[in-house]
Amino acid sequence: MPDADVQRLFADGLPPPLTRASVASAGGLAEELRQVRAVGYSIDNGQMREGMTCFGAPVFDAQSGRAAGAIAVSYLTSEIDPATGERIGQQVRALADRLSARLGAAATGAR
Repeated sequence: MPDADVQRLFADGLPPPLTRASVASAGGLAEELRQVRAVGYSIDNGQMREGMTCFGAPVFDAQSGRAAGAIAVSYLTSEIDPATGERIGQQVRALADRLSARLGAAATGAR
């Protein structure tokens, strides 16, 4: 989703934080989205639930440049290290790319 659309979506502010790690500001969200776009997958490092780390990636179809869906996996934070987390994120992105291709999306790699 383009930055302008995200800004409109949260024009009245972000929802209340769920944990101490939750993104608490529009600026923080914008920075996190920049990082997600750069690697092609998201990392929720305890933002929704303390002690959980989740990796997600959008799935696209042939109809538009916007996500038609997404995939995600979750782990207990204590069960993974940074190298494993990076590998999981890349695997999630690769699976999302394969699903996108099956739905007719153009292959562009990380979005």
